[in-house]
Amino acid sequence: MRPIKFAALAAALLFTIATSLPAAAHKGIHIHDPYARVIGANGVVFLLIDNHEDADDILLSASSPVAGMAMLMNDTEDANGVMHMRDVPEGFTVKAGQSRLLTNVADHVMLSDLSQKPKPGDTLQLTLTFLHAGAVTVTVPVDNLRTTDPGMGPTPYDAKSAAVEPGTADTTAPAHDMGTMDMSAKPAP
Repeated sequence: MRPIKFAALAAALLFTIATSLPAAAHKGIHIHDPYARVIGANGVVFLLIDNHEDADDILLSASSPVAGMAMLMNDTEDANGVMHMRDVPEGFTVKAGQSRLLTNVADHVMLSDLSQKPKPGDTLQLTLTFLHAGAVTVTVPVDNLRTTDPGMGPTPYDAKSAAVEPGTADTTAPAHDMGTMDMSAKPAP
């Protein structure tokens, strides 16, 4: 009888550890399956953001040491089928417990004035700054031939933030800088 009680107690203890540790390990903002397309001095980055927190977070900005400017952008199609790209200074909200896809012809990160010209197979560094999670640095592979959306991974390029402690929101994080880009041409409503 005694070995059975010990085995039951050990199983209960292992179950408690197994179910509590992964929850803590999964907290934070997770970045899945990032990739970039680069043409000339410009590039675009696609990825999947997964919010494992209990509160919404906002991707406020992006930066890269190889880009003169990194911008959060959105593509939309008007009633006439014409595509328009616009800056998104308010950032991209990622709801608590949900995902946000940054992909082709939708939300994405635009890289301009690249100081290096990465080739397919090369990687570049991208730092994503979130309101609550802070900075998350991602290594992004260049893949100009890829046509599929980012997925859940895992891939060797996935990254994540630390878990966000309640009440530690950084409301002073700067928005992304549009620099000298002329954004005066607004799409027709």
